[in-house]
Amino acid sequence: MKNNHLLILSLSLVYLFLIGPLVIIVFSAFNDSEFLDFPPQTYSLRWFYRIFESEMFISAFQNSLLLSFFGALGALLIGLPAAYSLSRTNSKWRQPALSLFLSPVIIPGVVLGFAVLKHIVIPLEIETWTGLAIAHALIMLPYIIRVIVSSLSNVPVEIEEAAVSLGSTRMHAFLVVVLPNIQSGILAACLLAFITSLNDVPVTIFLTGPGVTTLPIQMLSYVEYYFDPTVSAISVLLMFLTIILMFLIEATMGLSFFTKSKMSYLQLKNLTASYDKEIVLNHLSLDIKKGELLSLLGSSGCGKTTTLRIVSGFLKPISGSVILDDMDISQKPPNERGFGYVFQSYALFPHLTVEENVGFGLKQRKVRSDQIKVKVDEMLDLVDLSDFRSRRPKELSGGQKQRVALARAMAFDPGLLLLDEPLSN
Repeated sequence: MKNNHLLILSLSLVYLFLIGPLVIIVFSAFNDSEFLDFPPQTYSLRWFYRIFESEMFISAFQNSLLLSFFGALGALLIGLPAAYSLSRTNSKWRQPALSLFLSPVIIPGVVLGFAVLKHIVIPLEIETWTGLAIAHALIMLPYIIRVIVSSLSNVPVEIEEAAVSLGSTRMHAFLVVVLPNIQSGILAACLLAFITSLNDVPVTIFLTGPGVTTLPIQMLSYVEYYFDPTVSAISVLLMFLTIILMFLIEATMGLSFFTKSKMSYLQLKNLTASYDKEIVLNHLSLDIKKGELLSLLGSSGCGKTTTLRIVSGFLKPISGSVILDDMDISQKPPNERGFGYVFQSYALFPHLTVEENVGFGLKQRKVRSDQIKVKVDEMLDLVDLSDFRSRRPKELSGGQKQRVALARAMAFDPGLLLLDEPLSN
């Protein structure tokens, strides 16, 4: 109990450290005082009005928008073909190339900005706008490549090959088959890159010049001479804009996409199990991504069914763990795992009809009867058994029983579908 209280206290302090400054900024933005004051004595919107009356802030914001747009465009023109090449090659140079493209995230912004100034802008006598665009394209490139590579990992290369086999060129297959399937990823990548560029200071500060500055740099210059809440008001507007963009990203593909697209959905870690006092699984480990199909092949008694029963929760391993979507479910009972299981013997309920068998799992989950009927009809159409809905298992052939078992396991939309000897009939 003491450990739980300590953990809650620690988390509370961390959140206070992270959120506290934002709360202070938000409240101070509505302060009516001529100076930053917290908590405010009176509230006003005067500093927000002042932003739109200030030519220097409006001009700097326009510069930031243009720079972010053209930087994102340049990063996309480089990042899209690079991401495609990285996702479709198994060359030994793949990882070094990926690390090179992602290096602007690792290199401190001050170092990157100075390097662009010294080795690109000055030697080539590049104009301020061009230098800024190059630098911002560089800091956007890792986000563009990382997100698009993740999107492409969900597009099997076989669909491209199918298009080519039907007469498309490689380029045409990419444009009409691959590109439509990664467009949400491209949009999300550009939005993330846009946010990064819009708020950048350490790289930009080396490259701005007379008459050309961005909003963050203008804010930095302003606080050197003025102490009113104008910058707090701008910060609130930028936070609001960032929230809107993040909602757009969430709407297009979900924020979880960036953390889970390349991670395993199901992990078996060092599973050891016995059957009739004999070890049938000896430190078995597997990583399975969401949407993947995995077949376990082997002779009778090698542990195929044992593995399925451990994953489903019907059998406890001697050691090891089962991880689902980053959560250890080793101690969860089968009815709480949400998996569909097609048993080798089908395990249909003899006293129930085909329709009642298929709807059994939905009924246990308290689904409304009208919804159960719709889902059962859908499943029976899927397995071509609509005309057998009133029959009982003893009136079915082996293949029909197996299809009923499959429909029953799929009816409640399981997170994982386990099939024991699925091709036996």
